[in-house]
Amino acid sequence: MLVPERFVIQHPLQAGRSRPGAHYAYPAVATPMMAAVSKGTAQSAVDGLTALLNEKKDRRSGQPAFEDTDKQAALGSAEALVGSERSYLYEVFEEVWATVLKEKVPSHQLRGRFRLACTNSVLSSVKAVDEVYATGGATSIYRSSNLERYFRDVHTAAAHAFMRPGTLADGGKLLLGLEPPLRTF
Repeated sequence: MLVPERFVIQHPLQAGRSRPGAHYAYPAVATPMMAAVSKGTAQSAVDGLTALLNEKKDRRSGQPAFEDTDKQAALGSAEALVGSERSYLYEVFEEVWATVLKEKVPSHQLRGRFRLACTNSVLSSVKAVDEVYATGGATSIYRSSNLERYFRDVHTAAAHAFMRPGTLADGGKLLLGLEPPLRTF
């Protein structure tokens, strides 16, 4: 798939500053990108499970998969995870972007919420996709299944150093007015 040029940013070592304000560093671009990709992957997985449950029949009973209350609960849980992380992510992004456009220094509190929103987005996406993957049953394991690709993609994002669960501590430090070891914003 070709990515349009307008969606491509260069690494800061390859290009000059391309974002507003002196406080908007490369990690502050990379971190929300991975959060957004994870969120989109998780939503696609939820949508994929919805379609699968509408098509699939339980091999043992012959009943439509969508009638299974455990599968309904898993779908509902995954959707709630994605919706919750989306709301928090967007709320914090709006506040960060408004601050950056005013060329103000983001507070420790805002930086902490930014860090937490990004990490939470990825971690919640992983949980949602894991639930979808398990609910899809054996259908999920095949390369021909989009659920297999979503599982792989979301776990790839979660493996990145900017997204590991340990970065929640960075957000906590910022909320306490302390600086984390790696300044991402």
